[in-house]
Amino acid sequence: QIEAEGRHLEIKPRTLSQKACIPLRKAVEQLGMSTAWVTATDRLEIFSEAKQIAFRDGALEAKFPGQVKVTPFILASPARAVVDIEGARLTDSTRLDLDGNARAIQWKPNIIRVYTETPFTPIAPSGELKPTDRVQLEFSKLPEPTPTEEPPTPTTNPDVPTNVVMPIGSETTQPSELGNLPLTVDIEGPSATLLSIRTGATIAPTYAKTSPTTLEITLPGLQMALPDGFELNTPSVVSATTRIQSGTTVLVLELPRPMGVEVWSDANGVQIQLLKPEVGNGRLAGKVIVVDPGHGGHDGGSHAAGVYEKDLNLSIGRLLSAELSAQGATVIMTRRTDVFIPLPERCAIANRNRADFFISCHINSSKRASMSGTIIFHHKGKSMGQLLAECVMDEVAKVSKLPAKGAWSDGKIYDSGFAVLRGTKMPGVLCEFGFINQPTDRSRMVTSEFQRAVAAAVMRGIKVYLGDAKSK
Repeated sequence: QIEAEGRHLEIKPRTLSQKACIPLRKAVEQLGMSTAWVTATDRLEIFSEAKQIAFRDGALEAKFPGQVKVTPFILASPARAVVDIEGARLTDSTRLDLDGNARAIQWKPNIIRVYTETPFTPIAPSGELKPTDRVQLEFSKLPEPTPTEEPPTPTTNPDVPTNVVMPIGSETTQPSELGNLPLTVDIEGPSATLLSIRTGATIAPTYAKTSPTTLEITLPGLQMALPDGFELNTPSVVSATTRIQSGTTVLVLELPRPMGVEVWSDANGVQIQLLKPEVGNGRLAGKVIVVDPGHGGHDGGSHAAGVYEKDLNLSIGRLLSAELSAQGATVIMTRRTDVFIPLPERCAIANRNRADFFISCHINSSKRASMSGTIIFHHKGKSMGQLLAECVMDEVAKVSKLPAKGAWSDGKIYDSGFAVLRGTKMPGVLCEFGFINQPTDRSRMVTSEFQRAVAAAVMRGIKVYLGDAKSK
C-alpha cells in the first residue's frame, strides 16, 4: 500500500532475485500519469500528459492528470512572459487554445514552455509555486511605452536602413548594398529551436522544403541579406544563407537532420520554430513499427480492371515488413492475410504496442481517370507526422516513376482526418501509392518491381526521419 499525491494506491509487489519489488509503472498509471523508458541512460521518465493548455486575455490555464511544477518568469530582448511547466509533456491529443501571440513548446523532455510576445507579466511572483494538476495564472498588462525615436541600426551600408523594402522586380541589388537580415536564435531547447527575424514590420512568410534537410523561407517584398560567413549559434542549423529572388528575400536554412517546421509572423517580424523529433538512439534497429495494409476481407477497397486495392495493399505491406525487419526493426502487421480489421482495432494495435511509427498502405481512386500519382498523408496538426510524410514522399518519388503529388494533410479529404491517423498516438502516415483507376498507374503498381521499390523507399524514408540515413 502506497500513499502518493494525496491518494491511496494498492500495488501488487513482485519478487525478483528474492527481493520484494514494486512495479513503479503500475503506481504511476494509477496516478493517471505516463512513463517512458530511456534505454540510453537506463532511466524511467515520469510525466503528466497535458490535457489542455489555454492562454486568452492575459490568463493561462492548463490541466494535467498529475501534479506539475510551475515557474513563471520574464525574458527580455524581446520581452516575453514565460511559464515553464516541469514534469509535463505535450501530446497529439493536448487541446491548445492559444491567442495569436502565445506558443507552447516541449522545451525539454520533461518541461513544457508557454510564452507570449504580448506585453504581459505574471501576477504571481517569480520562482517556485506549489505543485498542482491545474495551472491557473493571471497576467497583468504592462504599461505602453512612451514612443521614442529609435536610433538607426548599424548595417553593412550605413546609407541603407536594416528594414529597407525594395521595389518588386529589383534583381540587380548586391548583398553588400542590402541591410542585414536580423536573424537570431530566440529559444534553444532539446525538442525545439525558435529563430526570430525582427524587422519591425508584419510580413506574410511562406516556406517550402526542397529536401528533407533544406528549408527555404520566402519573405515577400523584403530585400535584406545575411553577411558572408554568417553563423547561427545553434546545433539545429548547419548554415543560413540568403538570396534575392523577384525582389524578395529567400532565407535558406540547411539542417543537420529532418525537422518539423512552423513559421508565423507577428507585428515585429517572423518566427521560425524547428521541431526536433524524438528518435531515441536514432537507429531504425530496435524500433517498433506497425504496418497497416488497408481494407481486407469483405472490404476490397477501390478496384478497376479486376485489380483490388486490398490485394495491392497487402502485397506492399508484406514487402515493407520484410524491409523493416531486415534493418532490425520489430514489425507488427495489422493483417497478414485477406481478413477484415475494423479501423479502431488498427489504431489499438499500434497504441497498445507503443509503436514508434504507424504506416498504412493504400491505393487511391478518383472519379477523374486523369488523376495520377503518389500522395503521402499525415494527420492535420501533427508536426512529426508531417515530417515523416515529407521524408517518405521524398524517397518514394525517386523510385515510383509516377507523379509525386506531395505530402498532404488528411484534413484536405475529411474535416476530422483519417481515422487510423487520428486514433494513433505515434507519428504515422497513410500512403496512397497511385490511382487504381488510372491505367498508367495501375499497370505500374501491379508489377513486383514497383511494389518492391516503394516498400524499400518507405523504409528509407523512415531512416531519413530518424537520421539513420542521408537522403541522396
